[in-house]
Amino acid sequence: MASGKTYVGHELSRLTGKTMLDTDALIEETSGQKISDIFQTQGELCFRDLETDVTRSLSGYKDTIISTGGGIILRQENRELLKEAGLVFLLWSTPEKTLERVQDDNSRPLLNVTNKLQKIRKMLSDRESFYRGTADFIMDSDNNSIEELASKILKLV
Repeated sequence: MASGKTYVGHELSRLTGKTMLDTDALIEETSGQKISDIFQTQGELCFRDLETDVTRSLSGYKDTIISTGGGIILRQENRELLKEAGLVFLLWSTPEKTLERVQDDNSRPLLNVTNKLQKIRKMLSDRESFYRGTADFIMDSDNNSIEELASKILKLV
């Protein structure tokens, strides 16, 4: 969450001319609802189902940059689909930096809590093994700019 996935994806797209797809944007487009509304009216399970549907639909894309939501790795099927699709880059951010980036952002349903830092720490703790187990490469998004991250990714591919 808030590690720069979408920004880096757009920068990679700009540098390479490749198409960039964002799973969250695709969910909103196909459902006709904002993610926060899906969470509020239908719940997280419904959102995760839509996320998996979108992930399945991306399996045929080649030479495409795909940015995902941070919770996509919660389902094993999604982790497998991502690994099959190509190289997976984890943009890692500390809980403190994540909080700094989302402090005034009310569009994140999972952070509609009193203690955002505690929630971020819990989410990262719960997800870290999935993130690291799925990633081919781990990038530090706290100490690298969007441009630096994109450049480092291009050097690796």
